[in-house]
Amino acid sequence: MQIRLLLLQAFVAAVLAAQNQPVLGEETVKVSDHVWAIMGWPNVAIVVGSRATLVVDTGLGPRNGATIARVTARLAPGNQKLFLTTTHFHPEHAGGEAGFPGGTILIRNAVQQSEMELHGKEMIDLFAGRSAQFKELLANAVPRAPDITFERDAQLDLGGVTARLLWFGGAHIKGDELTFVEPDRTLVSGDVVQNKVVPGIFRDGGTPSSWLAARTPESASKVSSKRSTRLGRI
Repeated sequence: MQIRLLLLQAFVAAVLAAQNQPVLGEETVKVSDHVWAIMGWPNVAIVVGSRATLVVDTGLGPRNGATIARVTARLAPGNQKLFLTTTHFHPEHAGGEAGFPGGTILIRNAVQQSEMELHGKEMIDLFAGRSAQFKELLANAVPRAPDITFERDAQLDLGGVTARLLWFGGAHIKGDELTFVEPDRTLVSGDVVQNKVVPGIFRDGGTPSSWLAARTPESASKVSSKRSTRLGRI
């Protein structure tokens, strides 16, 4: 069965121009039965179940986070639970958390959280120094501790759809997280897979061999259930 791969940083030619714009819009693309995407820089995935919703990545700064939250509320107005996870700690992926509503449940893998604690503020300052627009967008970006951390694998039962949050080791960075959506068989890859970048390794994030291991979609089926953090029904 074919796995649909949502390539964060790639898709169609029309999207490439949008990826150079740090302000996200509110239009969505339906990727699979339960997955929508806001295409831009970065692409943001929204996984909608019958009881809860998961957002993957925040955009650059709270303004973008608030945009994503509005779109999410329109897609799933009846859902009372909102989960947020981030593919990695870089500001365009994790710097918009403050724009999400109170009560949003933030979850990420422990390695990524360690990177956030060590380098999150440093990266926000680095990106803010790139342009006046970036500085404005990141003005109120303050990393917060996640509500839930996991080691290798966490499962979210959103109601009729399950999101598996996976850490396979260093690739683009040390804490890259993938999200595998079942039964859709849709993989949200973050910067592990980027358009025309093979491999995209940042600083000491990984090695070519670890990048290859992390980017293999079939790896999702190899994670032992004994290692899984099962969060159960919402």
